[in-house]
Amino acid sequence: MGIIIHMTWEGQFKDRLEKYLSLAGKDKKHIPLSIKVRPESGCYHRQHSPEAYKLIDQYLSKHSKSAEYTFEEHESGPELLIVLDLAAKGLGFAKSIIDLLVVLIKSRYEGMRRGDSRDASLEIIVRGFDEKGTVQQENILRFNSDAAIDKKIIEKALGRGVKKFLSAQKKILPKKLKKSNK
Repeated sequence: MGIIIHMTWEGQFKDRLEKYLSLAGKDKKHIPLSIKVRPESGCYHRQHSPEAYKLIDQYLSKHSKSAEYTFEEHESGPELLIVLDLAAKGLGFAKSIIDLLVVLIKSRYEGMRRGDSRDASLEIIVRGFDEKGTVQQENILRFNSDAAIDKKIIEKALGRGVKKFLSAQKKILPKKLKKSNK
């Protein structure tokens, strides 16, 4: 008889981030983060949103695997794992990350028009760990099913959210990063 170990979602989340950071070959000047697209209520995964995932799969099959992120499916919604470079001059995000976030949001609402259930608002959330190992998150945007989805708004909100997340963690930000994305 084997031993069964149940890990909390926080432990699983930390393992995912650490594994991604390791696979990306990054050092202490890099911070792994999660960008989560989550419905305000209900689920957003393949079983409950098959029409949305047809569109997501179509997009992912046409775009080569990106080095800027890892795409993960969860019952609570898709997640992008990224690595933030604290030594970077600014807080810009790869076009591939912003494009995929737009696809994830649009696919959810198009999927509902095609028969997927649930009409809950979607949130974009930035999550990671502080120095004490506690999960921290910033809810950065919320979209209703009739909202206009603008790449520039997503990119600016993502920049502000990550900056706020890092400031709360008392990470040492480069001067140029502190001035950017206000």
